[in-house]
Parts: sequence; C-alpha cells; structure tokens
Amino acid sequence: LRKPRGVFTAMSISDRYRALSDDVSRFVAAQKKKFGESEDPTLKDALKALRKGDEVLLELKESVGEIPRIRLEDQLTPVLLKGHNNLDRGRLQFLEAGEEAVAAEVWTLQQAIYRLLNDL
Repeated sequence: LRKPRGVFTAMSISDRYRALSDDVSRFVAAQKKKFGESEDPTLKDALKALRKGDEVLLELKESVGEIPRIRLEDQLTPVLLKGHNNLDRGRLQFLEAGEEAVAAEVWTLQQAIYRLLNDL
C-alpha cells in the first residue's frame, strides 16, 4: 500500500526505539524457542548474547518518551551501541554454528540500530 500524497507520518525516535526493542524481543524469544534446548555451546553463547542485547534495549523502552529531544542522542547512543555489540556477538556465534539464516536476521536488526543511530 502506498501512502496518500501529501500525507507524511514519520515515527518519532522514541516510537522507533520502542518498535526496535519489540522486534529484538520477539526475535530473541523465537530463537530461544528454536535453540533453547541445544547442547551446542556456541548456540548457547549466541542465545546468551542475544538476551543481553535485548535486556540492554529494554532498559530504556518505557522511559524513552520522557527523554528530552536534546538529550536523546546522548542517552540512546551508548545503549544502542551496547545492544548492537551484543547482537553482533550473537550473530558471529550463529555463523560459527552454521546458522547463516539466523545470522542474517540478526544482521537485519543490527541495520535497524544503525539507521536509528544515524537519525539521532
């Protein structure tokens, strides 16, 4: 569907952050369901890294709307970078375990973090 001409509905940084956090949480839950019983230490480490990334992003999910616009960059950048780094660790471990499709999905989430960082 295309948006009608002249109508511009951009999500705020806060809304995008919440949506990103939700996407990461859903993804982590799906991977936990898929690989949670695995005995493979690489997969266990990958899941642990994803959970840490999710936890980092969840810290500000509820309060992000209360951060003044002028302070968003200062407050969100370290959180987004930390979340990105945890997801990256997980992505690399999924690659090591031969789970290229999962690693590609993690990369998609990382790109969303990059886009949000660039827009701060």
